Amino acid sequence: MGHEAVPEAVACANDQMAIGVIRELQRSGIRVPADVAVTGFDDIFPARLIEPPLTTVAQPFRELGARAAARLLERIAGSEVRPCAEVLPTGLVVRRSCGCPAAPSPAAPSPTA
Repeated sequence: MGHEAVPEAVACANDQMAIGVIRELQRSGIRVPADVAVTGFDDIFPARLIEPPLTTVAQPFRELGARAAARLLERIAGSEVRPCAEVLPTGLVVRRSCGCPAAPSPAAPSPTA
């Protein structure tokens, strides 16, 4: 089975798409990450459950929801809510789907420290 058109990596806009990509690659006999690296964005819970676990970018869903709700409540209260762009912090979560070694777990504090 030839895989001449297979890319080296696929960066997906969200984790659901990335999980679908991994499943389809595997069904086609393509190994993730040995043949193709795959990454997602969101860090949804299933991202850590699939095989291989998905490398992704975690975003602060709770903070995102809280800010959206606050703006909605302002609008309901009659305030003029102008469009604005906000950038919330994100973080890379390295798992095996990208082919990189997973980030080590934080070391436990030494009992003598």
